[in-house]
Amino acid sequence: MGEEKAGDLEAGAGPVSATPETREAAAATAAVAATATPGPAAAAASLPRAPFLALLGLALAGLGVSAELTRIHVQTHTNPAFHSFCALSHQVNCETVAASPWSVFLGLPVSVWGIFGYFLVVGLAGWGLVRRRPHPAWPCGLLLVLGVAMSAVSVVLGAISVLYIESLCVLCLGSYVLNFAILGVGLAACRRARAAGHRPLSADLRGLTARPAATAALGLAALGAVAAVRAAVPPYWESKLDLPYAGLPTGHTADGHPWIGSARPEVVLVEFSDYQCPHCGRRHEELRRLVQQAAGRLQVVHRHLPLDQACHPDLDRPFHRWSCRYAEFAACADEQGKFWATNDFLFQQGRRREPIEPRDVAAAAGLDERRFAECLDSGRGRRVVAADIEAARALGIRGTPTFLLDGKPYPGRLPPEVPRLVEAPEAAPPAGR
Repeated sequence: MGEEKAGDLEAGAGPVSATPETREAAAATAAVAATATPGPAAAAASLPRAPFLALLGLALAGLGVSAELTRIHVQTHTNPAFHSFCALSHQVNCETVAASPWSVFLGLPVSVWGIFGYFLVVGLAGWGLVRRRPHPAWPCGLLLVLGVAMSAVSVVLGAISVLYIESLCVLCLGSYVLNFAILGVGLAACRRARAAGHRPLSADLRGLTARPAATAALGLAALGAVAAVRAAVPPYWESKLDLPYAGLPTGHTADGHPWIGSARPEVVLVEFSDYQCPHCGRRHEELRRLVQQAAGRLQVVHRHLPLDQACHPDLDRPFHRWSCRYAEFAACADEQGKFWATNDFLFQQGRRREPIEPRDVAAAAGLDERRFAECLDSGRGRRVVAADIEAARALGIRGTPTFLLDGKPYPGRLPPEVPRLVEAPEAAPPAGR
C-alpha cells in the first residue's frame, strides 16, 4: 500500500501542478521569452566579426587614399615642379581639383576631413570587435549613420567636380567608392542585427546617453583634435601675397612689355604667368623680393599666358576659367599706366571663388572706369594677350609659371642666376635682354 500510495503521489504530481492557473502562467512566460531581445550569445551569432573586419579594412584603405590626397594638395600649392601620377588629362586631373577653392572646407583641406572620418570608422569598427561593448549590436547603428554621411558627402563632392571644377580626381573617386562600400557593409550588418531582434541605432544612442560623461569626453577629444590640426596646419593654399612695388622703377621694353626692377639690369628675366595659377603668384612674390634686394641689377618682364580655352588655342576645355579675362584686365590697365597695381591685385584675388569684375579692378588700381571698359570692349587687351600666347607657343612653353633667361625656358622654377644676384652678386654673370 505504501508503495502504491507513493506511486500515486508521484504520478499525480503532474496533474496537481498543471492547474489552469499554472498553465496560463507558463504560456505567458513562453510568449514573453519568444519576443524578448536575444542575449549576448544570440547577438554574437547574428553579428559576426566579418562586417567589422571589413569596415576596418575599408577605413584603413580610406586613410591611405586621404593621406595621398593631402600630399597632392600640399605639393600642388607649394611645389611648382610637382606632377602627380593622377594628372592624366584636363578632364581627369587630381592637381586641378586640389588647386581649386573647393578643395578646402572650414579651414582645412577636404582630404584632412576625410582622414578624420576614416579614423572615426576605424575606432568604431575596432570597438565592435572587442568583447566589452555597451550592447551586443554596438556600434552597428553609428557606423551606418557615418556611412550615410560619408556617402552623401561623396555625392556632393562629385557633383562639384563635374559642375564647377570640370575635372575629376581618380583618387577622389576611389574614396567615394570606399565610402559607399562602408555604407553597404554597415547596412548589411544592421539588417542582421534587426533580424536578430535588435534596434541598432536606438540602442547605440541609448548607449551614448547612458554614459554622458564618457560621451562628452570623447566628443571634446575629437573637437580638440580638429582644433589642434587646424592650429598646426598653415593656410598654405591662400594667396596672401606681399607684392610691394612703391619706389621700384617700372617701364616697357622696346616691344611694349611691362617690366619692373632695374632700367639698366645685369639680368633680364621674362615671366610667362597666369593670374589663376597658384604657383605663379608665389613665384612672382619671390621675384618681387629679389628685385628689391638685387640693388638695381635685375629686371622682370611680364608676359601673359592664361591657361584656358577661351583664349589659348591648344586647350579644348575650361581650365583656369577666368584667366583670359584677367589677362585682358591687366593689358587694358597698362594703357593707363596702372599695370603693376592691377597685376598685383589680380595675383592676390585671382583665385577667389567668385569672378573679379571690371569695376573691382578699376576701384583697386585707380583706373578711369570708362576708359577701362572701352579698352575691354574694343578687344585691344585681347590682342595683347593673344600675342603673348603665340610667343609662348613659339618657344615651346606649355605651362605656368615659366621663366625665360637668355632664350632658355625654366618651367616652374627660377634660373639659378637670379637668386645668386642676392646671395653672391659677383657670381651672377651678365645676361642680355
